Amino acid sequence: MPHLKDIDAKDESSDFKEVTVSSMSNFNILSLDEVDEDGLDISLFEVEEYICDAPVADRAYVSTTFQGWKPTKSLHFLDSSASDHFLQDLKGFTKYMPQPYCTGSSAKQVEGGFSILGIGTATKLFHHKSGEKKLVRLTFKNALYTPSLAMNLISISALDAAGFYTMFGGKQAVIKDINSAEIFTGKGENGMYVLECVDDKSESPAGHFAMLSRSNPTSLCQWHRHLAHVSIETIESMASKNLVDGLAGGITDRNIKGKCEDCLMVKQTRRPFDEPTDPNVKPLHLMATDLWSPSCMVSNGGKSYFMPIVDSGTSFKHGAFLADKSDETTIQAFNNFRVLAENQTGQRIKRLHADNAFAGLKWVNYCKEHGIILELMALYSSSENGLVEWAIRTTIQDTHALL
Repeated sequence: MPHLKDIDAKDESSDFKEVTVSSMSNFNILSLDEVDEDGLDISLFEVEEYICDAPVADRAYVSTTFQGWKPTKSLHFLDSSASDHFLQDLKGFTKYMPQPYCTGSSAKQVEGGFSILGIGTATKLFHHKSGEKKLVRLTFKNALYTPSLAMNLISISALDAAGFYTMFGGKQAVIKDINSAEIFTGKGENGMYVLECVDDKSESPAGHFAMLSRSNPTSLCQWHRHLAHVSIETIESMASKNLVDGLAGGITDRNIKGKCEDCLMVKQTRRPFDEPTDPNVKPLHLMATDLWSPSCMVSNGGKSYFMPIVDSGTSFKHGAFLADKSDETTIQAFNNFRVLAENQTGQRIKRLHADNAFAGLKWVNYCKEHGIILELMALYSSSENGLVEWAIRTTIQDTHALL
């Protein structure tokens, strides 16, 4: 097990990647300093700033008390057994540096390890102890990104090293600053002390990105941006058929001023190959799949690979997000889709078109077992698998345009 001394957050030569997250409310772009996931207008609150600057421990340890919890949302625990601050979600990090191949230890004797994927600076908002109109913004330096842990852990020892005080009693833990002023509290529940974090709500991971109001109409250009840069014709069609809540009467200006620069930058492509296709393919009779990988940033759920599965007969697209690209993982993802699709349609998958990444013995045996003809394309000819390549391009371009 490697020591965490390999992670030196104070090394000036370390390159941190800046992470900026914004939200949309009433079609106005607001930073996370102004709006949280519940639509709370932070500008109406007095916010006190605190920095928890504690050195990272040589080894990372946690207790196992919190592992029995089954919460309905992500929680932050005050933990006296945690050596460092452990956060399971990247969205709170403002600076982040990936740190592969590091693990920590828990009090569990068997299989007590957990993965540490990176280190950085994270910011969290808490309700001030004095009242509802006051918030505390606490910046955690040297926080560790640990998506495999069940909860977020705020280390009491790290708070102590940064000059904070923690007082226990009356079924609560009170955090005090260096001047002994009480700033926020943790409530005692089931033997643990839970912090009420304003900017954390796991029921809606996309809450930071899409809090759209249906009450404020906006221009067609702005709708184009809100709806993943789809074509103007598609937006007009959705409005006429009332397919999107608030869209039918929510377009104030239909004048298009030139071309969308974001679309021009990310959607340019070469002309496709003119290969004749059969337009009369039945559902599931011809499927296509491929792997897009790896992403330079691991998702909040620990996924870095994208495996689209496209039905040639219906153009239905299914996306599987994977932690690795092993045959076992890709076969499991495809099999989950196969069972669902065949059960819902009553059809059977006949043929599977893929590149040579799927030419392994396990894939060959899987296709034989289920009576699927595996059609492998020629080497270095991605255009031959154009159906799924188009799906990958559309997904990535729309994501880039949104960003």
